[in-house]
Amino acid sequence: MTFNQEEAITYIDGVEEVRETHVGTLRTNDVEINIGVDDNTWNNWLDGLIDEPVILKVALSESEIKELMKGVAKIMAGVTSSGKLTASWARIKSVY
Repeated sequence: MTFNQEEAITYIDGVEEVRETHVGTLRTNDVEINIGVDDNTWNNWLDGLIDEPVILKVALSESEIKELMKGVAKIMAGVTSSGKLTASWARIKSVY
């Protein structure tokens, strides 16, 4: 989701899904951010997955979001578990 002081725009996989007009300014506070749960009740949990959330201080355009997604994909493609302690330990535990 991106917000430009006039509209809140929700993107899914880099494609605009919802656009809503917003009048006024967003409230700010020093409360932690919780993603995937209704902070008011702590009962309404998201039944699904949230993939690659990013929080920025600027509103991004659709093309900027797509570019950001390309960068995240490159970073994730470069991650390997080979030779990592947890992968090695899992392999040892599976044998013994």
